[in-house]
Amino acid sequence: MNSAEADAASIVNDVDVGQNANIRSEDIAAFCHWMKKNTRRMALYISLVLAYWLVCFLFIYYEAYPSVYPGSKTAANINKGGLALWIFQYGFCYFGLLVTFPVGFYFAGYCIRLVYRKFGVWVAIPFGMVWFGVCMFLATWQMWLEFVFTPIWTNQVLNTACEGWDMSIMLAGVSSTNLEQSLPFLGLATVTLASGSYAMQLEQNSANHHIIYFYTLNTTNAEPPFSNVTYNTYNLTYTVNNVTAQYTTTPNLAISSRGMSLVDPSIPFVGSGPPSANLVLKNGTHVLNTVTTLSSDCTQLKACAMYDAAGDFEVALGLVMIQQSQYAQNC
Repeated sequence: MNSAEADAASIVNDVDVGQNANIRSEDIAAFCHWMKKNTRRMALYISLVLAYWLVCFLFIYYEAYPSVYPGSKTAANINKGGLALWIFQYGFCYFGLLVTFPVGFYFAGYCIRLVYRKFGVWVAIPFGMVWFGVCMFLATWQMWLEFVFTPIWTNQVLNTACEGWDMSIMLAGVSSTNLEQSLPFLGLATVTLASGSYAMQLEQNSANHHIIYFYTLNTTNAEPPFSNVTYNTYNLTYTVNNVTAQYTTTPNLAISSRGMSLVDPSIPFVGSGPPSANLVLKNGTHVLNTVTTLSSDCTQLKACAMYDAAGDFEVALGLVMIQQSQYAQNC
C-alpha cells in the first residue's frame, strides 16, 4: 500500500462511527487535507470512469440508430459492419460490469453500514433502498439504457419527421401471423394532408401473385391523383391509366420513366430493415422519404411525401408499400 492510500485508510479508521457519535473536527481536517493532496489522482480516476461511460453510451447510441433512422447513411454503414461492432461493444462495456458492479455493490453496502452504526436501523433502511438503487443504476445502465431511450427517441422522430412535407403517411403491412386471414390484402397506407386524408390498400391478385394492386379505399376531403396503380413485380412494371412503364429496385430504387431516383444511391432500398427510399426528381424536388417504424410495431412504417398532381409520389409509395408488406411478414 502506498503512502497516499495508507493516509486515507488511517483517516477512515480514526473516524468514530459509533451510535450517536460525532466526527471530530480534526478528522474532517485530516480528510480534507488528504483530498487536497490527492486531487490529481481523484480527477484521473473520475475522468477514466466518465470516459469509459461515454464510450459505452456512444455504443448504445449507435446500436439504436438503425432502429430510429433505418433509412439513413449512418444506419447503412452500421449494418455493413455486421456483428463486429456489437461483439466489440459487449466485450468492452459488459466486461466493465465485472468491475463496476462489484465495486458499486461494495460501496453501497459500506455506506449503508456507516449510516446504520451512526443513526440506527430506521434511518439505514430508507437510506439503503435509495443508495442501493443509485449505485446499481451507475453500475448497470449499459445493459438496459437502450431499451428505455430508443422508444422515446423513435416517438420523437415520428412526431416531427414530416414537418415541411405536404403529407404524413403511415404504411401498415400485414404480419406473418395474420397473413393467412388477411389475404389477398397485404397492407394499408393512411395518408394525411392539411385538408383531409385518404387510405389506399395493397392487394395481391389471387391468380398471379406477381400482380399487385394499390387502390383507393376511402377518402375524407382529399383525393389521390390515381385511384389505382397496378404493379408487376416479376417484370418490374407499373401501370397507370392503361400506360405501362418500368421501374427498378436493384441495385437501387429508381423510376426513370418519371425521372425519380434516390438522393443517396449508397443507401440500399432493401436491406436488413424496412425499405429505405429518399426519392427526388431530376430537378432536385423531393418526392418521398421513409422515416422509421413504430417502436412498438415494426409492421408500421412512417413516410413523408410532397403532393403532386402528376402522381409521382403515389407510384413510388406503392413500391415502398409492397416492400414494407414483405418486411412486415418477417420483422
